[in-house]
Amino acid sequence: MEQDPKPHYPLSCPLCGIAMIGEKTEPEQPDFDLHRCLSCGTVVEIPGLPPSDDG
Repeated sequence: MEQDPKPHYPLSCPLCGIAMIGEKTEPEQPDFDLHRCLSCGTVVEIPGLPPSDDG
């Protein structure tokens, strides 16, 4: 069984459970790769996401 590498939105903070805001470190990237928690400030980086199929 293959796991989907793309995260499901909205992401929840792994520490406090509050929603996170997605950001792109490079404007040309197809998907968000940096997420910041709205409550506690936790930052989650998802490196190397494959290109999206959304065209």
